[in-house]
Amino acid sequence: MQLRAGTLALTATLAFLTSLLPLSTDMYLPSLPAIARAFEVAPADAQATLSMFLLGMVGGQVFYGPLSDSLGRRPALLAGMVLFTVASLLCAFSQSIGLLIAARFLQALGAAAPVVIGRAIVRDLYDGSQAGRELSRMGAFMGLIPALGPMLGGVTQQYLGWRAIFIIAAVLSTALGLFVWRALPETSRIGVKVWPGFGSILREYGIVLRSPVYRAYVGILVASHAGLFAFISTATFILQGRYGLTPVQFGLGFGTAGFGYVAGAFTAQRIVTKLGLDGTIRLGVLAQLAAGAAALTLMLAQFGSSLTVILPAALFTFGHGLVQPQTQAGSALPHPDRAGAAASLAGIFQLGFASLYGFILASGLSYTPLVLPCGLALAGIASTTIFFATRSIRARK
Repeated sequence: MQLRAGTLALTATLAFLTSLLPLSTDMYLPSLPAIARAFEVAPADAQATLSMFLLGMVGGQVFYGPLSDSLGRRPALLAGMVLFTVASLLCAFSQSIGLLIAARFLQALGAAAPVVIGRAIVRDLYDGSQAGRELSRMGAFMGLIPALGPMLGGVTQQYLGWRAIFIIAAVLSTALGLFVWRALPETSRIGVKVWPGFGSILREYGIVLRSPVYRAYVGILVASHAGLFAFISTATFILQGRYGLTPVQFGLGFGTAGFGYVAGAFTAQRIVTKLGLDGTIRLGVLAQLAAGAAALTLMLAQFGSSLTVILPAALFTFGHGLVQPQTQAGSALPHPDRAGAAASLAGIFQLGFASLYGFILASGLSYTPLVLPCGLALAGIASTTIFFATRSIRARK
C-alpha cells in the first residue's frame, strides 16, 4: 500500500502523525496532581514536565525541517518516531521527578519530527488554500486527541496510574511508525541526501525569516497558540483544585474544550476555499477575542461552576481551529522550496513562546486563578491586533 495525495488515507495518516504532540500533552494532564503527589513535589514542579516537553519540541524543530529538506522526509520522520517511543518508555519507568523531566525532554525531541515533517509534506503536495484545506482536515482528525485524550487519560489515571499513559503512547507510536515505514512515500522534491551543516541551517532560517508575509502569519499563529497553552498549563489545577473535579470529570471538561478545536478545524475546511486563508483567520481571531472577554467576565462574576472556565475555553479553541491551519499554510506560501525550514521555524516560535507563556501563568496560580482568563484575554487581543495590523503585508502574497 502506498499513500497518495488527495486521499483520505493520507490525510488521516498525517493527522495521526501530528497528533503525537497533543497526545503527549493532553492525555497526561489529568495525572499532573498525581505525579506531584507520587514524587512529593509542588504543582509547579509537576507542571515543569509540560514546560520541558515544550522546550524539547522547540529544540527538535530547529533541526528536523532543514534535515528533511536535505535528507528526505522519511528518514528524518522515522528517526524521530523511534526516539519518541524509547523516551516514552523512559518516562513510564522514571523513579524521580528529575528523571521524568529529562525523559519528557527526549520524548519531545522525538515528537517534533512528525509535527514538523507532517506540515512539510502538506506543502510538498498542495498549494495555497488547498494546503489550508488539507491542514484543516488534518486538524479535524487531530483535534480528536485533545478532545478525547484527557478523557482517556483520566480513566487511565484512575484505574491504571500515570505510568500506563506513557506505555500507551509508546505502543501507539510503534504501530504508527511501522505503518509509515511501509506506506508513506518520499515527498521531498529537492532532497540532496547530505547533512546540511549548522551554517546552512541558519542561512535557510535567515532566508525564511526575511519574508514579511511569513512573519505576519507566524505572529498570528504564535498569539493564538499562546492562548491554547494558557488553558493547557493551568486548567488541570483550576478545574481539579478550585472546582473539585475528579480526573475523569476533568477529562470530560477538557475534552469539551478540545471539541471546540475539532469544530473550528471542520468549519475551516468547509469555508476556506470560499473565504480564503485570511477570511477564515478573521473569523478565528474574533472568536478568540470574544472568548477571552467572556472568560474574564465570568470568573470575575464568581459563578460556582466549572463551565465558567470550560465554555469560554471551548470558544477560544474553536477560534484556534480556524486560525492555526490557515496561518501554517500562509506561512509556507513564500517558501515552497524550503517547506521544512519554514515549518520548523514557525514551530520554534509557536511552541517556544507558548511554553514560556504557560510557565509564567502556571507560576501565578499560587496567587490567583485569574491567570487563566487573563491569559486567554491577552492572547485574543494579541491575535486580533496582529491580524488587522498586518493586512497590507499579507495582501502581497
